[in-house]
Amino acid sequence: MPDNTVYEVIEQRELTDGDRAADVLGDQDVLLGSTSQASDRPDRTIRIVEIRCTAYQKRTGWKAKGSRAPEIAGVLRLA
Repeated sequence: MPDNTVYEVIEQRELTDGDRAADVLGDQDVLLGSTSQASDRPDRTIRIVEIRCTAYQKRTGWKAKGSRAPEIAGVLRLA
């Protein structure tokens, strides 16, 4: 999930000691696109889990035009 994704947090779940030990930073139910018109937004909440990870530098060895590797800034967001 991109860092610039706009969302509204509906519920913040409590993290267990096991979650924290596994580098989980957050667990939330959100509504995506809070700045979009209501008709353009999903009609249900999405669960986002944030995990601490090693930062990843963008590297492309591909010659294909428009080829891009993802860039991770130390937090991975899974939806």
